[in-house]
Amino acid sequence: MKKLISLMLVVLMVMTLALGCAKTTNTDGNSTQSNAGEGTENTSETLKHADLNINFLTFVPEPADLKLVEDEINKITEAKINVTVHLKPYSVATYRDQMKLQLVSNEKVDLLLTGNLGIFDLYINQVANGLLYPMNDLLSKYGQGIVQALGDTYAYAGSMEGKTYGVPQNRDLAQGWCFLADKGMADKYGIKATELKTFDKDFFDNMFKTIKENESKVYPFFPGETPATLVDNLNRVDPLDNYFGVLENLGMGDTKVVDFYETQEYRDLVTLAKEWADKGYIYSEAATTEQTPYELLSAGRIFGFFSTWKPGIEGQSSRRAGKDLIAITFDEPWSFSGKVTNFMWSIAHNCEAPEQAMRMLNLMYTDKDIMNLLAWGIEDKHYVKVAGKDNVITYPEGVNSQNSGYNLQTSWMFGNEMLCYVWEGDPDNLRSAMDEFNKNARKSKALGFTFDTTNVSTEIASLTNVQSQYKRMLENGFVDNVDKTLNEFISKLKQAGIDKVVTEKQKQLDAWLSSK
Repeated sequence: MKKLISLMLVVLMVMTLALGCAKTTNTDGNSTQSNAGEGTENTSETLKHADLNINFLTFVPEPADLKLVEDEINKITEAKINVTVHLKPYSVATYRDQMKLQLVSNEKVDLLLTGNLGIFDLYINQVANGLLYPMNDLLSKYGQGIVQALGDTYAYAGSMEGKTYGVPQNRDLAQGWCFLADKGMADKYGIKATELKTFDKDFFDNMFKTIKENESKVYPFFPGETPATLVDNLNRVDPLDNYFGVLENLGMGDTKVVDFYETQEYRDLVTLAKEWADKGYIYSEAATTEQTPYELLSAGRIFGFFSTWKPGIEGQSSRRAGKDLIAITFDEPWSFSGKVTNFMWSIAHNCEAPEQAMRMLNLMYTDKDIMNLLAWGIEDKHYVKVAGKDNVITYPEGVNSQNSGYNLQTSWMFGNEMLCYVWEGDPDNLRSAMDEFNKNARKSKALGFTFDTTNVSTEIASLTNVQSQYKRMLENGFVDNVDKTLNEFISKLKQAGIDKVVTEKQKQLDAWLSSK
């Protein structure tokens, strides 16, 4: 009996050790459960504690309840990965300069929002200056939940020379095109939400004419999100990061890099802009104003504006404008590097605990509770679930956008938006619709290519200066003579070195395509 009991104890110990190993094998993030890639249960005793600063953008003043939300997040992260996070929001106006200063001066930065939009010290510059930590090995070991959520194509879209320094959020990773219009005014003139197969000039001509003739104090349209131009919203090229060398046909045809400003498409679009400006369809200060189309809609100055399209755009834009909008869509969704890498998460080069930073980032793509805390705050304090709908939320009684202690309304920013609840007013199936939108989008042959401007940085600076002199006036139709101005623009671009940039971009693209 003693031998039998001893044998049973040995077997029990072996089984216990095996179960322990089974749990810890998930620390690399290979789980395929609903929180796929988390895999950090019961590891806090073996993981060295880390304090991580998470720097991100905010489009509203710093939330009053930020510390309360931070504390709730830390209850999860301290138990799962032995990490204490410190949320560091910065306004759009200060983010670029603050991140540049902190990274260069070796201040404590661990995870930071980055990307290739002008509001950032561009991702490509940060990589070139060695300010970001290479992620490839960390993604393989501790970030598989991120890769599973995004898929390889999107997860590694920010790679440069085979190294990944940033991963995009699981958000809208593709774009369609649409015109967003004031629903009240549209109803007045029988204009309906419409799905057009392609851009139809006659359709928009007739619609704008109706508004112009019947609403004397309202401009038919604003070109797009400030400072976007009409050409920005109607062109069909892959800009390959900066429009100084593009692929035509959305990058889905051949891979010859051409000077966009010399193409027939560009000439046709600036000619259209001139035609519509002369007819009084375009908001008269579109080339100079810093006002957003939402502000102009709220003030009743415009009927609508051109925009990119994604599932849920009507509800989200309506909330920003403070009035109901309808979407007239045209063309099918499409994905390219610039769309994917506009916003990404990176680890700072001087992060003292990069493994823990990656584990934290992995949780932001796999842990539903953390994502909803970051996106919406604390349940029953900052939001409540709508009766009968487990995935739809709204403000609690007595709380609104003005008095809420946590109302960032940027669920797309923090990691995996597909784990977030849907705000009331958006379609209940918004997350699944967005997932399908991303998966089914047409993809440029250059998706995943990022142009390294190091060898042509002087030319890029000169070209950017020339572009700033002509772009908004020419592409919104506010010039006296399109041909004369365009030819002058092209001539100055030539002098600034655009041909050298096109050649360098072609060389890098060819090498990248060959490496695939």
